[in-house]
Amino acid sequence: MTHTASYLDCGGEICQPFSYDVGLACMMNVTYSWVTGDDGVDYQMPNFDLECSVGQPVAGATGGVLGGAGNGQKQPRCATPNFLQRAGIPVQQDLAQTLNAPVGVGAGGSAGAGYKVGVQFSLSRQVVVFPNGEAGFLTTWTVPNPYGLINGVTTGGAGAYGGAQFSVFQNANTLDDLAGPSASYGSGGGDLLGGGIDFSFGTTSGSAQMTITLGLGIGGYSQGGQVTSSAVMPFCR
Repeated sequence: MTHTASYLDCGGEICQPFSYDVGLACMMNVTYSWVTGDDGVDYQMPNFDLECSVGQPVAGATGGVLGGAGNGQKQPRCATPNFLQRAGIPVQQDLAQTLNAPVGVGAGGSAGAGYKVGVQFSLSRQVVVFPNGEAGFLTTWTVPNPYGLINGVTTGGAGAYGGAQFSVFQNANTLDDLAGPSASYGSGGGDLLGGGIDFSFGTTSGSAQMTITLGLGIGGYSQGGQVTSSAVMPFCR
């Protein structure tokens, strides 16, 4: 059976498991499994498991939420929205019901540099609300390449944009459906004022996300693609 390097391009070699610190006392553990493509050739698919110091895994490739372990057993955790987020949930739910799709509101940005291949970075935090009222935080970040700086594709140049974000999701019935790895592609930039549009497709859940960012930009206009991962945490009821 033929084995090829994964789309993460692990230096032309078979990818090896690794871990990295994502902050908030959490570590992201990345492992790989072989998957057979439509062409009959095997390639490596990354699997993500977020583990925090409270002792329980969080939102891995199959979804999930933060867990605590005061007694060694899984205990679901939840977040408390602030006043503005709480006030916005009914408005987002009305819009979600109108669109018949979950909607997200928050902030984030993207930056990149290179020519054809290069370095990509993105970070986003949104409040996502479903038509049925389910709500919670969705945090998305770029998956780094443990074998080098190259972790994405780009049309060329260097630039960044960030600001307020609005997202619409498809093929997602619960918050857990938004967790895990995704393939993302976006375009944007600007000169002082800027913004962009990004599309993301979950590689395990099949969910899809379109995000519009409006705010500041630098470096002109460019396009790029990268692998991202997301973690979710529901709001306390």
